[in-house]
Amino acid sequence: MKNQIKLLLILLAITLTNNVNSQSISTEVIQYCDWDTNTKEWKDCTFDYKHTSLMIINEQETMITHTTLDNKSVYYIEGKSITYNNSNEKEWIYDVISDTGTKYVVKINPTSRVIFCIYKIDNEIKETILLIKSIF
Repeated sequence: MKNQIKLLLILLAITLTNNVNSQSISTEVIQYCDWDTNTKEWKDCTFDYKHTSLMIINEQETMITHTTLDNKSVYYIEGKSITYNNSNEKEWIYDVISDTGTKYVVKINPTSRVIFCIYKIDNEIKETILLIKSIF
């Protein structure tokens, strides 16, 4: 209950300080995986079923702000495109760099309600998948 109140306060503060035309995405459940270069498959995947967060893409699509109960990160958009996957679902792809200097590819699929983030840490490819709770 305490965490839910904190999240609501964070959401309220963000809503009051951001442009009304920005795109907001709340998420729940997160999965972390490592890429196995030998098998060409994701491995060692772990889930956090208690995860909640909010991603806000500003109106100009130059920045993504990601807020969790513990942290707030900013990702600067360096490139963007729209593609269609094998199921003919529209996906938004952003090439971003975090406020800590890590480069990510962020793929948002609102139809499947999932966000994929691919990045490299210490020469290892990682993937984070967030399930979309709502888009507003």
